[in-house]
Amino acid sequence: MQRREFLQSALGGLGGLVVLASCGGTNSASQSGPVKLSLANDKPSSAAQINDLGKFMFDKYKYGIQSQPYQDTSIYQGVIRSAANTPKAPPLFTWWSGFQLQDLVRAGSVADLTPQVQKWIKDVGLGEDIQKAFQVNGKYYAVPFNVAYWVIFYNKKVFSQYGLQAPTAWQDFITICDTLKGHGVTPIGEWAAPSWTGFIWFENILINTDPDLYENLMLGKAKYTDPGVVKAMQLLKDMHTKGYLKTLNANDPPTDFVQGKQAMQLVGQWWEPTVIQAGMKPGTDFDAFIMPAITSGLQPQLIFEAGPIVVSEHSASKQQALQVLETYMRNDVQKKWVELTNFVSGESSVPPGNDVNTHVATLIKDQKPTLHNRYWEATPPQIAVSASEALIQALLHPETYMQVLQNCQSIADQYWSSQK
Repeated sequence: MQRREFLQSALGGLGGLVVLASCGGTNSASQSGPVKLSLANDKPSSAAQINDLGKFMFDKYKYGIQSQPYQDTSIYQGVIRSAANTPKAPPLFTWWSGFQLQDLVRAGSVADLTPQVQKWIKDVGLGEDIQKAFQVNGKYYAVPFNVAYWVIFYNKKVFSQYGLQAPTAWQDFITICDTLKGHGVTPIGEWAAPSWTGFIWFENILINTDPDLYENLMLGKAKYTDPGVVKAMQLLKDMHTKGYLKTLNANDPPTDFVQGKQAMQLVGQWWEPTVIQAGMKPGTDFDAFIMPAITSGLQPQLIFEAGPIVVSEHSASKQQALQVLETYMRNDVQKKWVELTNFVSGESSVPPGNDVNTHVATLIKDQKPTLHNRYWEATPPQIAVSASEALIQALLHPETYMQVLQNCQSIADQYWSSQK
């Protein structure tokens, strides 16, 4: 099936996303009574947990959710954008913060949740700092589906076997990589598929060499060919040359990490359920540390990702969606969500669900890193999608890094020139 045909087919299927269980037994979207709404998303690996949470919500409060997952992120984005301003828009769906959310707000596609969010900040401890990621022109348009800090996970048994400890300085990190490589262990797994993963090491090296340059690059105030960006890519190339990084597919099971053939993985905390389901115990088999700053004297830097849930402004089930969201934000529901997923809740009153997340929270409290929104959300999607795909080539063919940066700048130039 061609991509266009797939989009049309998927768009047609959005009309069946609403699941209503009413006392009268009808399927009218205006019917009062118990309601379960589908949550459209591109997170198939979380489908079971979403459905379990939905059952918990529905059984206790008569308002629940059911996962409507899409396997491919680009297809999912196309489906949502095509349906967003029509009655076929899903009542609830996950999205991305930053520029990606701004696009939907400008198009009038998502509901203003400011009154509700202000209430939740006061009543249930919803984090104001996190909610800033969902703010456009002073108004709130989402609540967290998940909050994830991008840290380096490591196999504790491998580290223990070779007498290694989590590093706090860049040179210590390099020494760890050299030690592991010398013992035949892959130091770091690096995703080079799907295409969105191209930015991961790029953004993390850049924030840890020149964080201001990263922020300026995201806003078109710097170029991909500027000396500081080139220097960051040269460092990434050197890491490949030294054999520190092995390219992997993010959709594959984390077999090497679980078996100790690979020691580390740089990724958001949402990856934890994957390795837990593979048999690893948080705090016993794996742990995490914040990537050390590369530039001497630079304070710790950290990428964060706040994945939003939004309500469709034009959905026929908008009012039911607001009621479902009210239920989702209840403290006991958030605790259940953390229990099911090992995610981090956006509510400060909900404790981390495992030892690793507790440790990461302590590291953040102690090190006080400067937080940066993830590349995918921090720069316009018209750049992020194509540039991430281009950056993949620098992972597969490190020697092409300069051509890759030139390609990224061409993509950026095309977008920013259209905004003048």
